[in-house]
Amino acid sequence: MTVEWTEEQKKILKHELDGDARILAGPGTGKSATTVEWVGRLLRKNPELKVRLLTFTRAATAELVKKLGSSPAGKRLKPSTIHSFAVSILLRNPNVGDFPRPLRIADDWEMENIIRPDFKNLFKIPVKKTKALFADLAANWESLEERPPGSDVSVRERERFMAVWKKRRAVFGYTLLAELPGLF
Repeated sequence: MTVEWTEEQKKILKHELDGDARILAGPGTGKSATTVEWVGRLLRKNPELKVRLLTFTRAATAELVKKLGSSPAGKRLKPSTIHSFAVSILLRNPNVGDFPRPLRIADDWEMENIIRPDFKNLFKIPVKKTKALFADLAANWESLEERPPGSDVSVRERERFMAVWKKRRAVFGYTLLAELPGLF
């Protein structure tokens, strides 16, 4: 079966392995199929190459696993979420990363009922601003930009937040899912 690749997919398939690569597109646009084809081409060109496929969600990981199942590359690759990968690195390398030990990740309930209210009270700021500060924490890996698009967090606010964040994190003994990829 011959696949008719779009112009954007052809650009991705021509990407040389000279650094990281990221495919960002909406649902149903062929991200998984393009990724599987690209990795297959890389592995045919260099069978000794080590490749790691990371996604943002479990659903995207499941889709990649399904697509890889029928590919020769599928036997070698085990995609995972970026969070799962970060946890595996941190657990295998106990001296890496600045986070409370043992690693304990705060869940959504703790975030909404303990962590954000704590910061809202400490900073005396509205919930919206608290959410912006936490979004800023994850910006480097989520958007691959220093700050999230449309962020209204100033450098001074970010520095103050990070100083308090490190202290509060040590007190409560948690790590946020959003900060995992940035810990190493």
